[in-house]
Amino acid sequence: MPVIDSLAVGFPRFAAFLAAGVDEIDSCQRGLDDAALDELENSLDLRLPAAYRFFLRCAREVVVGDTLQMTSSHPFIHSSTMVTLPTQGMLCVADYWLEADGDAVFIDIREHPQGDPPLLYYAHAQRRTRVIADSFTEWVEGLPQELSSVTREARR
Repeated sequence: MPVIDSLAVGFPRFAAFLAAGVDEIDSCQRGLDDAALDELENSLDLRLPAAYRFFLRCAREVVVGDTLQMTSSHPFIHSSTMVTLPTQGMLCVADYWLEADGDAVFIDIREHPQGDPPLLYYAHAQRRTRVIADSFTEWVEGLPQELSSVTREARR
């Protein structure tokens, strides 16, 4: 699968996980070209962090069950006029229902606008964030272990 092959360059453990469980993948779509990435950045009015930009060049969409959804609706700048949230102004890169439906993963682009920034997990029930990985790459490479444990729990 070409998408998995391109992911293997920067995210080898994640690519191997996808290749081994290809039947468990709901969606895995090819990445964006430079023109589409530029258009996305223009629409967001920011330059995406390099590690995340590289991921999007490899894969535009990866969906694994109900747990991980990195779709064409991502990324977006989180904003709310209804309530003040700790994720206000952050870049949402995925819905990640590790603890509950409605949780998500963010990059605080105000603090870490470039490179390979830390990832924050937003637990919506508690309205709090916590660091889930020291970098985007670390988070993606840790997904096989996380997703495998969630899958094992769901089977019980």
